[in-house]
Parts: sequence; C-alpha cells; structure tokens
Amino acid sequence: MAGLVDVSLVHVETLPGGTTRFHLLELAREFAGNRLRAEGEEDACRRQHAVFFARLAETLNTVGFKADTRADMLAHELANARAALEWAQEQRQAEVGLRLAGFTRLWDIRGGRREARHWLATMLALDAQARAEHAPSAPDLLRVERLYGYARTLLNSGDLEQAEAVAQEAIALAQQIDDRGALTESYATLGMVAQARGDLEQVASAFTTSVEYASQDMRSEGRYRALFRLGELARNRSDFTQAHTKMEDAMAGAQAAGNAWDCAVTMTMLAHLERQQHDNIRARSRYLESLKQFHAFGSSAFFAWCLERYSALLGGEGRHAPAARLCAAAAILREQANAPLPAPERAAFEETVNRAREALGAAQFTAEWSMGSSFTQAMAIAEAVKFG
Repeated sequence: MAGLVDVSLVHVETLPGGTTRFHLLELAREFAGNRLRAEGEEDACRRQHAVFFARLAETLNTVGFKADTRADMLAHELANARAALEWAQEQRQAEVGLRLAGFTRLWDIRGGRREARHWLATMLALDAQARAEHAPSAPDLLRVERLYGYARTLLNSGDLEQAEAVAQEAIALAQQIDDRGALTESYATLGMVAQARGDLEQVASAFTTSVEYASQDMRSEGRYRALFRLGELARNRSDFTQAHTKMEDAMAGAQAAGNAWDCAVTMTMLAHLERQQHDNIRARSRYLESLKQFHAFGSSAFFAWCLERYSALLGGEGRHAPAARLCAAAAILREQANAPLPAPERAAFEETVNRAREALGAAQFTAEWSMGSSFTQAMAIAEAVKFG
C-alpha cells in the first residue's frame, strides 16, 4: 500500500479524529476491475465486500449512535453501502440486502431520505418475493426491524397512510414470531404515525401497548424508550408535569446507555416541555446542546426540528428578528432533507412566523427571512448561541 501511495496510484485521506482512508485513482480502479473480471474473481470479491458491509451495518444499532464520532465515521462508508446494495439487488440476495439496509438509518438522519426509502422498499420487496418463491430469505426478526424502520422513514417524509400500513405489517409479523422487543418498537411506530395524524386515541392505545411489551423486555434501551413514550403520552394529554418526569427518567437511561442520538432527541423534548412550563432558562440550554448534537450527527431534519422550537422560544420573548432568521434556516434545511413539517407542528411554526412578520413589518421580515435562508447549520448555531 505504501508503494502504491508513493507512485500516486492510491490517494491517502486523513479524517478528523485521525482515521486514514485510501482511495484508488479512477484509472487504477478501472484496471483492477478489468483484471478481476478477466480472472473470474469479480463476483467473489463483490460478495465479500457486501458481506463485510452488511456486518458493519449491524453496528448502527449497537455502537453506531452511541457516539457522534462513530456515526460520522460510518457516514464515509455510504458509497460502499450503495455499491453493496446494488450488488445484492442484482444478485437477488435478500438476506444480505436487508442487512445492508441498516445503513438507511444513517442516510435518513443525514438528509438522504429519498435514498433511504428507495433501498428499504427495494430490499423489503426482494425479500417478499423470495418468501413467495420459497427461496432463501431474511430472518423474520430482521424483516420486522426493517419494516418499522421503513415506516418511520415514510412518516418522516410525510407519507402517513403508507407509514401506517407498513407499521401494521410489522406488528403482524412481530406477533407471529412473538418477539417482545419487535412488538415494542412496532407499536411505538404505529403510535408515532397516529401522533402525526393527531389521532390521540390511537396514540394512547399504541404507546400503552408498546410500554406493556417493553416492560417484558430486559434490554435497557427498551426500558428507557418506554419511559420516553410514557412521557409522550402524558404530553399528548397535556399532563406536562408527568411528561417532564418521564422524560427526565428516559434521559437518565439514554445517558447510562451512552446513546448520544437518543440523548439529543430526549433533550429536545425536555426543552420543549420546559418552555411550555415557562422555564426558558433551562429550555434554552437544552435546545442549544441538542442543536450541537444534531449538527455533529449531520442530521438536517432533526436539526430543523430543534431549531423550530428554539425559534418559538425566542419569538415568545419578543426576539422576532432572530426567530424569523432561524425559522427560515429550518425551512430550507427541511426542504434539503425532504422532511416536510409534520401537520401537528405546522400551526406552532406558522404562529412564530406570523408573529415575527407582524412585529417586524413586511420589509424587515423579508430581509431577516432572506438572511436566515442562507444559513448553514454552523451559522444557525452561532446565531442561536447569541441569545443563549
């Protein structure tokens, strides 16, 4: 390898954190590919490549989101994941394909929602066809996990009808195999869809069922996520004190598990609850920390979600100019991530925007909105910190 680097046939890249990556120059890649085909070894190498990245995809649910640096490192493998998924599709390798589809979670949170939807739909369909033909297919538990993951991606894209149908399919298969963890997550997904639709009765039913199954699941993540859902249920019932208690307990569980992603999500919900309880000092601190975490993960959609709520806090304090700028930044980020604002959150966002427009006047509001539309995530954080 050192020799190839010395003669400039391989390019070396050092990433933040000290990780080293090697890239073949295109001419060398083409030559190597031709030699592989000539020797009849291409398929074996592509299979090894796909199996390696299928194993790596499994780490996304174990250590991948316990530290944002790990998620950032795995994000550099998305091109490899794409190539492996293409091979699995060409060769009709249903199990390897569904395992590789674990990378779609990373695509989803980092703004590649269209690609996440494409690969989940493709591999689930490939597995369904294999099952229908009695050909080798993925294990039932893996299929359930990909089904509720696909439902959540559809939910985040605003396709609620299809998201509900896929969540129901996940529940049916989870019941068939009688897996408590799968039932916990599948019912939780159905509750999330109901929440987006504003169906509070179904939210209560789905989240309650999810928590019941979680209480039978000894995994720590199942327990603290159940507390999070109990907090969501209390919030839907406007019991903000109970919601805050449950979210605090969930936060402690996420911190103990070392799951940085769940910490960021739970911290944002806690900030929202504290703002509703008029504790802006604590809410402000949590929002700013969550923004930094979502930025570290490279998640445009969740960054926008947090930014919208922080903007509402600023607007409530009469800081309408920065609220307008940050709302504009959030709107652009959602557009780039193909993550439309969920219907239940639209009214609150529009209220913040309309109050800013009324307070500032049309000309200044337009100027502030235009400025915010040009913000990067780093610029939005810098703007938010000014008022922290």
